[in-house]
Amino acid sequence: MSVSNNAKFLNISNNNIENLDFLNNLINKLYQTKHIKSVIDYSNLITLDISFNKLEQIDENLFMLNNLQVLYLHSNRIKNISEIEKLQQLSKLKKLTADNNPITDVYNKFYRLFVIHYLPQIKSLDFHEISKIERNKSGIAFNTHKYKFNLQ
Repeated sequence: MSVSNNAKFLNISNNNIENLDFLNNLINKLYQTKHIKSVIDYSNLITLDISFNKLEQIDENLFMLNNLQVLYLHSNRIKNISEIEKLQQLSKLKKLTADNNPITDVYNKFYRLFVIHYLPQIKSLDFHEISKIERNKSGIAFNTHKYKFNLQ
């Protein structure tokens, strides 16, 4: 676990974390140890690495990070694309990694297109920039294939 000196980057990867219930308390504690004033909107934190854990769901505590721009979520246990859809609430999110989760197998070739459809604000997915062609294809693919996966 590490936090940058300016508290813009928090790394809690590789910790067998199953949920983020503790996130609020953790950030407050880390801000205190770095002598950074903890404000209610946690505006300092722009990058969060929660990769290589055991997360199955996106916890509501994540949404308090209203300036989050980069989220490393790969190599967890997320099975349902609806969990990724929740990230729409992070309007400033630009980069997301979610590969190596069960959703990549469940949604197979549609995984990337569905994520792009649900999160139009992101510019990069799984360390690859999103092209205009991909963005256009995402809407078509979603509307054509959503019924196969019982999506709305």
